[in-house]
Amino acid sequence: MKKIFILLIFISITFTLNAEVLKETEIKLIETLLEQNDMSINSLNFLKDWARDTKFKLPTVVDILNNPLQFPKFVDQTEALCEKHDPSEMICEYADILFQAKWVDSFDETIFEEYFTQNVKTPKDIFGYVEYVWEITDHFYQKAWQQLSQENKDMLHYLSYSLWEEAEDSLRYDEFYQFQGITVYDSLSIEDDVIPILEKIDFASLMYAANISQKGFDFLMQNLPIITFDNDKKLLHDSHFGMMCIGTSRSDMYEKQYSFILDPSGNDMFAAPIKTDWAHPFYWIVDMQGDDTYRNDMIGNLFRVFAGIGISCDITGNDVYVGDDYTLSSFLGYLLAHDMDGNDIYNGGLNSIAAATFGLNLLIDEKGCDHYSTTELGEGFAGPLAAGFLIDTEGSDMYYAGGKYLHVPLAPFDHRALSQGFGFGVRPYLGGGIGVMYDQSGNDVYQGAVYSQAVAYWYALGIIIDKTGNDFYTAVYYPQGSGIHLAGGFLYDEQGEDHYYSKHGPGQGAAHDYAVGYLIDRKGNDIYSVEGGNGLGLTNSVALFLDASGDDRYERHFSSNYGYANTARNTGSIGIFLDTGGTDIYPISSDTSGFYEKYKNDTRWSYGTYGVGWDTLMAVQEIAAVEEKAEEDAATVDSLASIK
Repeated sequence: MKKIFILLIFISITFTLNAEVLKETEIKLIETLLEQNDMSINSLNFLKDWARDTKFKLPTVVDILNNPLQFPKFVDQTEALCEKHDPSEMICEYADILFQAKWVDSFDETIFEEYFTQNVKTPKDIFGYVEYVWEITDHFYQKAWQQLSQENKDMLHYLSYSLWEEAEDSLRYDEFYQFQGITVYDSLSIEDDVIPILEKIDFASLMYAANISQKGFDFLMQNLPIITFDNDKKLLHDSHFGMMCIGTSRSDMYEKQYSFILDPSGNDMFAAPIKTDWAHPFYWIVDMQGDDTYRNDMIGNLFRVFAGIGISCDITGNDVYVGDDYTLSSFLGYLLAHDMDGNDIYNGGLNSIAAATFGLNLLIDEKGCDHYSTTELGEGFAGPLAAGFLIDTEGSDMYYAGGKYLHVPLAPFDHRALSQGFGFGVRPYLGGGIGVMYDQSGNDVYQGAVYSQAVAYWYALGIIIDKTGNDFYTAVYYPQGSGIHLAGGFLYDEQGEDHYYSKHGPGQGAAHDYAVGYLIDRKGNDIYSVEGGNGLGLTNSVALFLDASGDDRYERHFSSNYGYANTARNTGSIGIFLDTGGTDIYPISSDTSGFYEKYKNDTRWSYGTYGVGWDTLMAVQEIAAVEEKAEEDAATVDSLASIK
């Protein structure tokens, strides 16, 4: 019977041409495995939404927790969105996911084309165009805050830093608050003070304003090639949105804060603050050419959106982005940082590098071998009511997170990261957001720490999608497709010979406490090493590990590896391990009677309460088009050679 079942799978997969994260045939295999252990596919769908008092839970997150097979479908949608990486489309999609505001895509941008065609003939005319776009944007931006008092705004300003502040930095932040004139609220309560303020904000209008600004920015970028920039000196314009500047074709230095900068070329230095606040809610930064340096060593001074909309694009050049905490970070707003070409360096501190809270943050790097570094809460991070995307479409990249904050007392000698596709809620008050890393190609290195690489905590989702390349994933604790405390983590690596290592688990397709965790690796000869994982369901959770093809090596023998689940609260969890192709190597098990092979090829096993594993052969070896043509040519030669 088993052979017949596998044969049917072979036949069905042969005709399956889609690129789904989890294929229908694999779902059928999961269903069969569950049924063989007195469960059904519906056994995955037990209630996990137990924290009734938590505010701002995203409907998508709750649906995935209660129906884990919805998670691969959501990752399919996320992959398609990232592959296209159209900022306006992403604003509209996430306005609906975060704030249930489908209508934000209704703006007609043809008015920008009409204005530009009629009024923009010289570089100076661009200032008027930017003001025109921002006047329209500002109408809806102001609607977002119209119910807030000045004290409400002051509290939010303080919260934008204090919410993620670490105790180790308290003295430094005390000085920062004093220097910036930020009112400190020592007794600020999330439940009593913050939530009532947040409920007054019209987030839908804020996202609509963001989409207007993005569409206006996109039209400007499309039409820059028709403008001749031959000015010898910087062109300046004083608007009520702040000073604006068009640079020269030489290497310029920007030391004053501008709301709008357009630099035609040159190796430029951007040392001024690039940020938004209540007084200056918008910025656009465009650099058309050159190896540029964006550097500011003050907290929250480099590509920092607070209560605003910030958009930047660097078209070409090997660029460096170096800042302190809150670099390329957004709180209550929308941020886009788009770098189109070059080998770039992104270096930030706490809550940096595509880090979003209450809004949307997009970091899109299209070409080049890039280096990303953050100390904590970054690299595709999302706090409450937020989505943070780090999208890299080409090049062999290095992602580093950690190195500063020790994870005391759980891992007192290891650093905490909370990064790299990480969704984070404020337990027990606020549900978290959706943190995403998407890497399309290249041999990449993901160096993390505790809580790293497609992990989420408290009503949140953390996702990594890596399409191609021989990749290295290294972490310490709670890594690589883990959902922790009512959250979901999903690591999807489509192809390449990959290496996954974590000092401790649960990890690599693991879940703990009403959570969901996935790790799916579709192609390649891969290596896995973790102390507790590969389909580990703990404390009323569901976890799935799937390696779809390749000759893989599983390095560590640990009692809760390779499909394990425990009992808690008088009920169980579900942990599923599947390896569906290749000749694999498993560790040798042992007990008082000696050594034996518990895990091996073409074998099923069960362990724990509802922990199940299956190594079977259902993947068909795909022949690349070039190889197939070569075989056809060889057959033709053989045929001709046989003619006498």
